[in-house]
Amino acid sequence: MKQQRQKQQKTSKPRKNYDYNKPIGKCIVCYFLSGWHCYDCDNDFCEPHFHDHKERNLCIKVA
Repeated sequence: MKQQRQKQQKTSKPRKNYDYNKPIGKCIVCYFLSGWHCYDCDNDFCEPHFHDHKERNLCIKVA
């Protein structure tokens, strides 16, 4: 049983665009704690707002 759990955890793919090295931040839309970060505009998001942000191309480029 324990070996099956370990196999399941190892086979899961890392989430695309999720930065595991960045500390937890707050979503700028709903203030939910999360680690999704947009490096184009340097803002933190929760997962749903991050995907919405990228799909709608809402990035304001940092100078």
